[in-house]
Amino acid sequence: MRITTAIFCFLIAFRGNAQSDYRQSIAEWDKNRLKELKSPGGWLNVAGLFWLKPGINSLGKDSSNSIIVPNTDFPQKLGYFEWTGDTLFWSTAPGNIVTSAGKPVKRSVALILNQPSSYQFSYEHYRWNLIQRQDKVAVRFRDLQHPALSLLDSIPRYPVDSNWRVTAKVIPMPGKQLDITNVLGQTLKQVHAGRLEFEMEGKKYSLDAIDEGKDELFILFGDDTNALETYPSGRYIYIPKPRNSNLVVLDFNKAENPPCAFTPYATCPLPPVQNRLPIAIKAGEKQVHGFDVK
Repeated sequence: MRITTAIFCFLIAFRGNAQSDYRQSIAEWDKNRLKELKSPGGWLNVAGLFWLKPGINSLGKDSSNSIIVPNTDFPQKLGYFEWTGDTLFWSTAPGNIVTSAGKPVKRSVALILNQPSSYQFSYEHYRWNLIQRQDKVAVRFRDLQHPALSLLDSIPRYPVDSNWRVTAKVIPMPGKQLDITNVLGQTLKQVHAGRLEFEMEGKKYSLDAIDEGKDELFILFGDDTNALETYPSGRYIYIPKPRNSNLVVLDFNKAENPPCAFTPYATCPLPPVQNRLPIAIKAGEKQVHGFDVK
């Protein structure tokens, strides 16, 4: 009897330690998430999204520019983008110093259509690069001193509960694609990484995953908390790809807000219809209020 009691006490203590370690791991995840949002490449410093047209698109604070940045410390005319054929160039106006990869730039390629781009330009505490969304091209403009950076101290979340951490079976979908629509109304075809099948409270559910390349699966999902306690359009989860089996861990405690929850200048993809779960997922990040500054 004493041995049985000792084993029981050991199991209770072990389970308690495991729960404590798990909560600590989620707290660390929260910390890294906020750090990422506030990083130079994060979403809190995005200060504008400017759609370009073929030809010359000038950038500066003067009202005569195509792209107006009204900040007092910004030049009247910093330079201009030139869209000709399938190439977009950046040219710096005389008297200004703009850099790319740490070197001054007078004229440089900024984007070649339908090709990955790593071109980023800098002027003092401002950064910008070009993004392509189907036939549209925009300037993603950042201010590393954006007021939103100091207004977000934490992201509200549901209490951490390991019951929302479930094992899912990956059902391969070879050759299949997912139609994913973004907030611009554009629909893009993405590589279908498989259907994740799982159970919660005795009921079966499934979510379609996107292949993010490298080592991650990307899941966009909606549920019955949307627009009530969580972001209206839904949330995201990134998980490691399965390695030696067809099983993955789907941790809803790591469900995160889309970039559109933090800035009006994102082009977020939306969950497909089949990924809208008919239950309330009371785990992960809640909607954020009262900090976004345009």
